[in-house]
Amino acid sequence: MTIFGIDMCVGSACNLHEEVSIALSSSYEEIKGELPQQPVLNVDETGWRTMGKPIWLWTLVTPKLAFFTLDSSRGAKTLTKVLGEVFKGIQGSASRNLPVNFS
Repeated sequence: MTIFGIDMCVGSACNLHEEVSIALSSSYEEIKGELPQQPVLNVDETGWRTMGKPIWLWTLVTPKLAFFTLDSSRGAKTLTKVLGEVFKGIQGSASRNLPVNFS
């Protein structure tokens, strides 16, 4: 496989993914911790199948933050995992299917 013009085997790509995930874990948790205090938050989700099972890429965005997470659920429990039981800000979405009150 070639990534950005660099020949790489699948195992190397997997190892690089793991290294980057570890390096970004504290930033990931820091951004996740900031989301519940935001006054406005836009949320979107995109689904697909991996090995025959559904998975959802959730995107939560503010003017200064962007947070991405994968979850097997498209439902409110994903928002509760990320934002906690109560989100007091305004939640915007391109989808009419996202819950307005997810607690």
